[in-house]
Amino acid sequence: MRRRTLAINCVLGVAVLAVAGIGYALVGHSTKAAAVTQTATVSQGTITATVSASGNAASATNVGVSFTNCSGNLTSVLVQPGQVVTAGQVLATVDTTTAQAAVTTAQTALNAANASLANSITQAKTALSNTQATASNDSQQAQNSYNAAVAKALVQDANNPTTLAADEATASLQQQAANLKDQQQITSAQSALTQAEASTSQQALAVTTAQTTLATAQTTLAGCSLTSPITATVVTVNGAVGAAPGSGSVASSSSTSSSSTGSGSGTGSTATGSTGTASTGTASSGTASSASGSSTAKVSSSTGFITLADMNNIVVPASVSESDIGAVKTGDTAAIVFAALTDAADPSGTTVAGTVSEVDLTSTVSSGVVNYGLTITLTTVPKALRLGQSATATITTASKTNVLRLSSSAITSRGTLKTVTVQEGTTTSVVPVQTGLTGNGVTEIVSGLTAGQTVVIPSTSASSTSTLLGGGGGGFGGAGLLGGGGR
Repeated sequence: MRRRTLAINCVLGVAVLAVAGIGYALVGHSTKAAAVTQTATVSQGTITATVSASGNAASATNVGVSFTNCSGNLTSVLVQPGQVVTAGQVLATVDTTTAQAAVTTAQTALNAANASLANSITQAKTALSNTQATASNDSQQAQNSYNAAVAKALVQDANNPTTLAADEATASLQQQAANLKDQQQITSAQSALTQAEASTSQQALAVTTAQTTLATAQTTLAGCSLTSPITATVVTVNGAVGAAPGSGSVASSSSTSSSSTGSGSGTGSTATGSTGTASTGTASSGTASSASGSSTAKVSSSTGFITLADMNNIVVPASVSESDIGAVKTGDTAAIVFAALTDAADPSGTTVAGTVSEVDLTSTVSSGVVNYGLTITLTTVPKALRLGQSATATITTASKTNVLRLSSSAITSRGTLKTVTVQEGTTTSVVPVQTGLTGNGVTEIVSGLTAGQTVVIPSTSASSTSTLLGGGGGGFGGAGLLGGGGR
């Protein structure tokens, strides 16, 4: 019986020793891990705060050009998608038969109105001039008749003064009557001229109307030849020779994209000229990598028979989350990477500079996520860039040079209080600090530390394993893995 009890105790002893060995190994491992201390050194240098965003390349100016008034089928399409055109260059033409006929008719009507205006006054002036000439002749004849009658009376009535006086009076009355008649005719002609001149206001209005009609017809005829309002790249052509503009399939440039990950919203305006209607749009807003959820904004794209894009003025519409937008402002610089534009010199993509040119004041909400749109304007445009290509942007929101800085992971925050653990030799002490700008994993130290000091980085992996063997009591007692200490 005693031998059996001894055997059982031996077995239990071996088991306890085995578990103790395991516990010792675990405790030894934990102690070794906890002994590894990471530190950071306070240094002096530059801190840069950035915000990340992503979007797609878009033209800042999109123009849709269409024929106006001039109707007919296309007689020529002189450009194709991807072609660069200059301001004033002819893009396409339509049949001018109807427009030319309208110009001819309007010109004929204007000629007739001008002739009518000129003839009415000319005729009245001619009539007055003729009347005045006739009156002059009649006056001379009346004077001659009077002289002859007086001379005759002097001869016949020399001895009879009464008869002589009567004959002279009669001759004078005849002369006056002739002159009065001529004067009445002159007055009538002058009145006719005055009336003709007064009636020219209506005839002048007819001339003005005819001039307006002609100008409209000429504008329509000129509009049968569509020209580019700007120097730009052709994006789409909607039509073909023999068909009306805007009908049929749309030819588009391979350098354009109808949709994009970083999409934006835009505003546009429409201007009408002799060469057609030009509708312009401005791209803005988009999605950013720092914002979760999908964007609801869209890049503006003005439409027309031919659409043009200014490839010298490229923007990246994007958006950032509400937590980041407060740091972004217009004028902030940005580094934009186009990952698709690779070569031997830039195997990871082409990087260009840009500037934040617009920040939206209102938000967009998608799936409960609040984002704010912004637009980054490229300072330089890569030669091989195509519209719609993906871009990632790093926006510099703030930067400080020659300041004390420390790894942000070395700073402990408890509410508004921020502290660090300074290591001096084998001793450590907790020191409160005042911080400033944070960026790229480092934080500005405004006060509390000096350059060169060593700071302990709090370990997140050095957790105590003493509970594996029970509470803080010695041996194997307590409520540990092995239970109580009774036998």
